[in-house]
Amino acid sequence: MPLFGSLGFFFGAYVSLETAKLSPWAYISVVMFGLCGLAFLLWGFWALLETKDESVSYQDGQALKNSGIKLTANIIHLQQVTNVKINGRSPYIIHARGTNPTTKEEQIFKSFWLWSDPFAEATMGREIDVYIGKYNPLKYYLDVESIGLPSEQTKVNKIVSLAIIIPIIILFAGLIIALVMYQKNKKYINLLEPVQTSLQVFP
Repeated sequence: MPLFGSLGFFFGAYVSLETAKLSPWAYISVVMFGLCGLAFLLWGFWALLETKDESVSYQDGQALKNSGIKLTANIIHLQQVTNVKINGRSPYIIHARGTNPTTKEEQIFKSFWLWSDPFAEATMGREIDVYIGKYNPLKYYLDVESIGLPSEQTKVNKIVSLAIIIPIIILFAGLIIALVMYQKNKKYINLLEPVQTSLQVFP
């Protein structure tokens, strides 16, 4: 949603730029719309690339296993993400509850997307290892390998991210090209508009 919102702000900046030819004050709205569009654009890409309230990827998790703080959590829920399908399969997410040793508070830990069927291993109440970052208590790795699940699914997660990001980049590029072409050929478009002719009276 932030990415689509940025499109709206950029369009508003373009409309304001066209209006600025009539009123110099419109340049203020151009700057305002442009800054809001840029902010929403950065917010959208950050939301796509950053993990929020879920385990870091397998690669980052290996570093946490060496430098982080280990704790044991108990599996409380297994969720299937039914609104996402790749090759007819939907991913799973393991939810486990444990006490964060850094914050001393009980916390729900979520795995990254799992593409292999985890029902046999991820049984209710089973213990699973979690590694917490020493200097960032919100960063953690839920080690699915500790209950016998494969962890290669992170590659598929990257493919999903690219499948979302690439069409958005193409959409932005297409919008910019369309605006540039419109400005370049604007004089030809004006030729298509009705031309008012005035009658001259000769003495």
